Amino acid sequence: MENIIERIVVTTLESQVTAAHLPTELQLGKGKNSRVVVNGIIPLKVATQSVEEQLVLRAMEKYKNTYKAAEALGVNQSTVVRKMQKYSRGGEA
Repeated sequence: MENIIERIVVTTLESQVTAAHLPTELQLGKGKNSRVVVNGIIPLKVATQSVEEQLVLRAMEKYKNTYKAAEALGVNQSTVVRKMQKYSRGGEA
């Protein structure tokens, strides 16, 4: 932990170090078995769609194909394709 903090302090150009500077796996709510962290109240439908969009886009960014993304998300490949189409046109549907 000391090495991580030292590296962040040395490499960060900002005057204040925040949790956002930590490696992703150490950030609250971003580990392998993490939970979604809620900071406010928004309509459930909006929250669900937002989390779904983030997960699909992040899976595609990481795995680069719909089959691997689908496996990581625990859904069918066709679902990933459909969601990608939905979010690439602005999230309506």
